[in-house]
This record gives sequence, structure tokens and C-alpha cells, in this order.
Amino acid sequence: KSWQNNIAIHHKLTSAKPTKMHALIEKALKRNHLNSHITQNIDGLHTSQECIPDQIIEIHGTTRKAACLNCYEEYDVKDFYEEYSKADNFPLCPKCQNGYVKVATISFGQQLDSAKLSLAKEKSSQCRYFIVMGSSLKVSPANHFPRIALNNNAKLIILNYDSTPLDSAAEFVINEKLENIYELLAPRPITVAARWRWKCEADCRAPCRVGPGPMALTRTRGASPCAAVWVRVQSPALAMV
Repeated sequence: KSWQNNIAIHHKLTSAKPTKMHALIEKALKRNHLNSHITQNIDGLHTSQECIPDQIIEIHGTTRKAACLNCYEEYDVKDFYEEYSKADNFPLCPKCQNGYVKVATISFGQQLDSAKLSLAKEKSSQCRYFIVMGSSLKVSPANHFPRIALNNNAKLIILNYDSTPLDSAAEFVINEKLENIYELLAPRPITVAARWRWKCEADCRAPCRVGPGPMALTRTRGASPCAAVWVRVQSPALAMV
């Protein structure tokens, strides 16, 4: 029954297309192979053939692959199901003959991959900028990674529709839907080149907040806690993590 459900999910996801924000993330990853993407998503829409394997860290696994619980041999989900689903010993691993093959997502009660968690912690501790995209930062262990970055002097940027527990620690916050944020950033992709940023004209150093609404990035009074005017200034490049 579990495999039948996963195959139905797999068929549904094959018709799904990456969004513009997915493409922007991929562009940042291809621009610098030191950049990384830590994701809780299991749909595989963030995968890229042009990125090196360690750049995309899927801490909750993926529906695009299956793996043996004993020898860790990986299989294509659809190919494995079509070839072996009618066998009497399905889903026994055809390689080791001693473990069961399941879709490579983390099931309830199953431990997360320790190697992936270690890599995510390492990337978080080494980055200069940690960008949170579309996350409430309420689910563990993903919500620990931005804290690790902050503890190692990284700048935190949060792009999320709702507020998060770490907004007050962020250098920059936009509360808006990601597709609307993309339209704001696409002409000047700060996740890739970061030629410009917005800051308080009075240099009060309080966390900047933008949004909601597509007109948020305008020269307006009252956007900063000190009620000064925002100005657009040059800034160094951002590392996409």
C-alpha cells in the first residue's frame, strides 16, 4: 500500500514544474559551487543536473529515488516499481537480498540522515549570508541551521509570507509570497549578484523589514523602526545557502 501511494505521488509530481524562484536558486548554485541549498522539500523540483551533489542537501529525502534500508543501493522509483512490484518478495532489494527498498523520504519515526545533517551544519557554519526562503522556522532540525549561521557571524535574510521567530535577528526581512518576491528581485537578483541592498538612511542598524506588497521596495518613510527614509546602496555579493 505504501508503494502504491508513493507511485501515485510520483506520477503527480512528474507533471509539476519548477517555479521562477526555483530557477533563481539554481542560478545562484551554478554561479558558485560553494553555494548550497538546504531543503525540507521532498518533491525534487529543486534538483539540477548542473550542480555538484553536495550543493543540494535534502534533509527529508526525495520522492524521486528509492533506496535499500540495508545496503543503501539507490534506484529510480518508477523503474524499480515497474520491474519488481510483481515479485513475491517485493520490495526486497535485488542487490543485497537482505533489506527492503523504500522511497527515499524520511518516514514517521525514521531517523534523519546523519551525513546530510552534518553537511548542512557545516555549510551553515561557513556561509557569509544565510537566506531563508518560504519557511516558518518552526520545524526542527531545519530551524537550527540559521541559528548556527548567526552564531558564526553570518548575515541572515528571511523571505517568507509570515513572520518567523528569527525575524528580529535578521539583517533583512520580506514578508510576502515567494512569487511576488521574485518579481521584486528578478530585475536586480540579490541572491546572485547582490549589487544593491536597502538600508535605513539614518543608519540606525535596526533589522530592516519590507512588505507586504509589491510596492514595498520604494523610498518610503516609516519602513524602518526609527521612521527614517530607506535608501538603495551597494553591498557585497551574497552567498546562497
